[in-house]
Amino acid sequence: LNDPASFEAARALAARITGEPGAGQTTRSRAAFGLKLVLSRDALPAEVDRLVALFEGERAHYQASAGAAADVVGPVTDGAATPERAAWTIVANVLLNLDETVTKE
Repeated sequence: LNDPASFEAARALAARITGEPGAGQTTRSRAAFGLKLVLSRDALPAEVDRLVALFEGERAHYQASAGAAADVVGPVTDGAATPERAAWTIVANVLLNLDETVTKE
């Protein structure tokens, strides 16, 4: 699920996570919002903790490598901070690749 079309879906999900009013302004609220969008259920605290840790690690990585962040984000028209949007794109990609997302029982 890392082909260009799937990654474009992750970019779109990242834009929703960072741009919709219901997402909130904190990393925790945005992570919980992303899980709710993808899984159609409330997030467990441990799930949010893991996503926050992933986001923070990816943001640090992309703050150190602006070129890599630009590659992940692609063209940005809404003025979003590139390292932050790149990190949210990776988080969104992980959400879209979860077994619970892909497999419906």
